[in-house]
Amino acid sequence: MIRLVPPRLAAPAVAALVLGGALTACGGGSTATSAAADPGTPVSGGTLVFAQQQEPSCLDPQVLGDMHQALFANQYLDSLVHQDSTGKIHPWLASSWEISPDGTAYTFKLRTDVRFTDGTPFNAQAVKVNFDRIISGPGEGGSAAQYLIYVTDTSVVDDSTVRVTLSRPFSPFLAEIAQSFVGIQSPTALARDKDTNCKSPVGTGPFVVRSYTPGSEAVLERNADYNSAPASAEHQGPAYLSKVVWKFIPDDSARFGAVSNGQVDAADGLQPVSEVAARKNSKLAVISHDYPGHSWGLDFNTKIAPFDDLKVRQAFLQATDIDAALKSVFFGLYERPGVLSPTTTHFAEQYRSTYTFDLAKAAKLLDEAGWTGRDSDGYRTKNGKRLAVTWTYYTETAGGPDLIRYRSVAEQVQATTKRAGFQVTLNPIASGFPAFLEALQAGSSHIFIQKYTLNSADVLRLLYASPDFIAQYYLDDAELTAAVNEASTTTDPARQATLYTEAQKIYSDKAYGTGLFPESVRVVSSASKAHGIRLEPTLGLLSLHGAWVNP
Repeated sequence: MIRLVPPRLAAPAVAALVLGGALTACGGGSTATSAAADPGTPVSGGTLVFAQQQEPSCLDPQVLGDMHQALFANQYLDSLVHQDSTGKIHPWLASSWEISPDGTAYTFKLRTDVRFTDGTPFNAQAVKVNFDRIISGPGEGGSAAQYLIYVTDTSVVDDSTVRVTLSRPFSPFLAEIAQSFVGIQSPTALARDKDTNCKSPVGTGPFVVRSYTPGSEAVLERNADYNSAPASAEHQGPAYLSKVVWKFIPDDSARFGAVSNGQVDAADGLQPVSEVAARKNSKLAVISHDYPGHSWGLDFNTKIAPFDDLKVRQAFLQATDIDAALKSVFFGLYERPGVLSPTTTHFAEQYRSTYTFDLAKAAKLLDEAGWTGRDSDGYRTKNGKRLAVTWTYYTETAGGPDLIRYRSVAEQVQATTKRAGFQVTLNPIASGFPAFLEALQAGSSHIFIQKYTLNSADVLRLLYASPDFIAQYYLDDAELTAAVNEASTTTDPARQATLYTEAQKIYSDKAYGTGLFPESVRVVSSASKAHGIRLEPTLGLLSLHGAWVNP
């Protein structure tokens, strides 16, 4: 599967942010601005109204699994382990674990004092039911299945002990099961049909999904018995809020207007033009965080001309003015990524912007590659053939609202590379992944959209060394494959860091593509009413466990 919509967000490299308290700007792709003064001591009770930009296709993140599902699921699910802002793994529903010497078996000791909100006890059998379902159930090739791809068996040792066996060592395993996509759901609820569970999933988390009206809203109520927050949580025990009314408002202007006029207390999907206004408005608070993984970017089809030539790929990147595009499209609010988002563990800063805008360098590289002619329209030619390429990407219809901005950035890249002599034809696909895959398999397109959110640098293996992802159609690099595969098996942290840096160097040196702009979560709220809204460290997902409202 490919994940092109807010799939994975979060930042193991940056501390969690809180909305509604005194905030300071954070580096590494995270910012917090326009916040109110210290709101004082949290109070229990009250209702917070939150507006989500894109309604999940199913409230159960084990099915399909995009970022909109993960965002909602973060309110009612707990995971076996917790990842902190440095990438370190801590206990959560699992109180401890042991890893076999060969790295292929994980034995988890589980908490014995936790129940699902339908009364079902949390135990080893519950973990087995969840993992078995993710691997072979109704997930439809979803994200969660990718994180359990090497799991061959989940066995109950005793009521509070479960053993997970892998087919090979996989060092990112704990980090990847920390995500809410692999949060543990009630086996009693999972015994229902998929559609029923999509509308009323059950977890052990701080909130209960009380109702769901498709196209309108979901209502979450406090889990009064909540006792399983990770040790690093903003507070222990039940949530402060009694209720959350979770509305779905896809129109960007309407959603921002609803926060501005007090109809809604907080909302995600803050657009750049609205963020500029919100930053200047003392009545509003803003927090944002770039998701980890592979940012919105482009990859070249290296299996066909002209991008089978390294110099042509390098020339295209030298003719791409990413900084100007970010300033124009995002008003300078977004930072340029590399192949990895800066919030990803093992992000290598030195490969963030290897290729800066330089038309003279682009011209020299094209000359060296033999593209020395110019036709009457100013495009480069070689042996009478124009330097023409096609760029295939999703539209917002097929891939979500971020694709509007992707198109805007692509149009700016189209304009600057034209100055170097490239004729770039944009090929937007609105009909979904099958049509996109067809374009890939046809081998007729030269540039492809790329993005995948994941809370570890293992995203490089998923995208560039896995037969299940689209890069198989346009990239084949044994050196890159070897580096990321070894990184995913080694248990030596220093060696792993070296390998992930090496992989980013290979991608950069061989000019396989570039990051264009980060996918990020951007939340605006009422500075006077809504407090304690956080972006948790695993994916940067919204957490309302510690949120509260003024009476």
